[in-house]
Amino acid sequence: MSAVVGYTVARCGRGQVWVAPWLTFVVAAALLDAPSGRASDALALSTVVLVFTSAWLTVATAGSQPPEQAGVLAAAVGGARRERLGTQLASAVGGAVVVPVSFLVAWVESRDPAHPASLAHGLTATLVVTALLAHVVALVCGTVVGAAFARPLVTSRTVTLLLVLLAGVLLVIVPGAPVSVAVDRTAHPTPAGAAVVAATAAAVVVVGAGIAWWAAGRAARRG
Repeated sequence: MSAVVGYTVARCGRGQVWVAPWLTFVVAAALLDAPSGRASDALALSTVVLVFTSAWLTVATAGSQPPEQAGVLAAAVGGARRERLGTQLASAVGGAVVVPVSFLVAWVESRDPAHPASLAHGLTATLVVTALLAHVVALVCGTVVGAAFARPLVTSRTVTLLLVLLAGVLLVIVPGAPVSVAVDRTAHPTPAGAAVVAATAAAVVVVGAGIAWWAAGRAARRG
């Protein structure tokens, strides 16, 4: 599996497959200025952006090589399911690369002279832990959504886009949804909130792994 991840990361890096999602995340995280100037609000906003970015990365990665090449890789690593799972893990690695940008933007915003009160609401230990866990939730959810709606499971790019946007929005706005919980606790960081986000992250990883396994199997049969 590690060989598939390494190969996919190198291939997407050389082919600049991830450049557009990365740049979009950086620009969105920088431009979506938190009105309060608080680091917590900036990190909450970047958590939302990461959901859609990681889904985009996964869809782009899944469609970045011809079926024939994917078949050769699958034969080399022991099956199409393993090849697909490796692709999904590589996409998650691509999403994790931009996470430090979130904290850099939050640090810069918290020191903005236009928001003097924000200096009292900077990057505390509780906020950093909560935000890191929230980004894990967003990264896993986005990757799973992308894997579920990428080719060959959904062949139309328009349909894939609409389904990814719908799923992402629901994860963010529906009360009790994983990303919604993570965003809310990040915007209002407390030790208890960090524990809630940690439990949410653990549940998302377990459930996400199951969905990823299912999606990889379906993709392998359709491929």
